[in-house]
Amino acid sequence: MARPIVVHIQMPPQPPPDNAKALEYALDIRKFEIDLYWKRAKYFWTLLLVAFGGYFALWKAAVDSDDAINQTFVVGIACLGFLISLAWFLVNRGSK
Repeated sequence: MARPIVVHIQMPPQPPPDNAKALEYALDIRKFEIDLYWKRAKYFWTLLLVAFGGYFALWKAAVDSDDAINQTFVVGIACLGFLISLAWFLVNRGSK
């Protein structure tokens, strides 16, 4: 019966990993990601506040004057608010 060939490969010793440095690096990345999240949130909140302000201003004008053009703009701004909210949702979902 043939004997199996056994090869012993010895790896050179490697220095122990610097766990503290790796954890500090991971913490810095996490802080950076959180900072980016809040910057994006500020932009979307600003856009939504402007959309809500325009919606309610035009809605009041449309109710007072019963004008079809103002009512069309109200629907357009409502759609814009929906699109901004959808974009915010997709950006948050993609950033994870």
